[in-house]
Amino acid sequence: ERLNNPGKRWTMEEVEQVVEADPSNLEAHILMGDAAIALRNVGLGELSYKKAVKLAPKNPIPYFRLGLLRRAEKKDREAKVLFEKALSHNPDFVNALSQIVSIALSNALSKKQTDSALERVAKQIAVVPENGVFYRLRAGLYASKKEHKKAETDYKKAIALNPNDLAAYLALGQFYGRTKQYDQALKELDEAIKVNANVVQVYMLRGVIYDAQGQYEKAQAEYEQSLKIDSKFAPAANNLAWIYAEHGGNIDKALSLAQLAKEKYPDNPSVSDTLGWIYYKKNVFLKAVSLLKESVEKLPDNPVVRYHLGMAYAKDGKKELAKKELETALQQNAQFPGSELAKKTLETL
Repeated sequence: ERLNNPGKRWTMEEVEQVVEADPSNLEAHILMGDAAIALRNVGLGELSYKKAVKLAPKNPIPYFRLGLLRRAEKKDREAKVLFEKALSHNPDFVNALSQIVSIALSNALSKKQTDSALERVAKQIAVVPENGVFYRLRAGLYASKKEHKKAETDYKKAIALNPNDLAAYLALGQFYGRTKQYDQALKELDEAIKVNANVVQVYMLRGVIYDAQGQYEKAQAEYEQSLKIDSKFAPAANNLAWIYAEHGGNIDKALSLAQLAKEKYPDNPSVSDTLGWIYYKKNVFLKAVSLLKESVEKLPDNPVVRYHLGMAYAKDGKKELAKKELETALQQNAQFPGSELAKKTLETL
């Protein structure tokens, strides 16, 4: 009875008391394993899960937890056996099948491995044909192989089986966005909003789609809506900062948003590029150069990032470094956004 409270976070001491009072309590052993792993006590976590297996050898959860431990130890072969065991006791266990697919693709994303993963998902669909999430999982594999028609069919099947599966609408919207079927993408995201109007990722994706079409006012509205739902949502903050900086918005507000994104994702080169370019526009060239160098180191083949660094070097008086970056950017792509200004700047160096 003490454990029958799914909203409560149990401490190790509380769970230990339950186990001591009732050593046959399955849920207590699973919770103890979870608590031990959270405290990085892998040995105790594994021992607790194994005790749970002994108590309930047909319960899939302990096998799944042990499988996650083996994956963390990079023992994928052992992990796969455990995930398969979990699925054998619960054919609807989506997370177990997802892990098996992940293992199939983990070494390198090759055609052979993708085909192997597809075969495994198809096998489970044959066992449980009404599980929409399995179709969504297979659709993602088809999309990775660029088998677009099959991917689209499976995404739609997933939605047909579960019209409230928000993740399926999002996945199909992303699929249409990647294949530049923008109207279809927006249509699916409209359906997602009907399911749940307070999911930041939906508005974020709508903003990205409008961004890709050059409809910056609409993109701005979508990113702003994301931030109304979650004021700390860094991806929307980063993209909105870029729109403000590049398309006539408040540069100080852009800086604040870009700094928020940088705090959340300090190692993301795109975020560093956004923040660096905003400092460039605010004439803070030393900070701009530092951030843009960081971005170029991680995105050396991106001409726009190199262009930004070149322009910052030029304003900072480092003409040779500026020339090198601008010339490299134009060699990589002579028609990137900003290429004309890059050419004009080179003429002055």
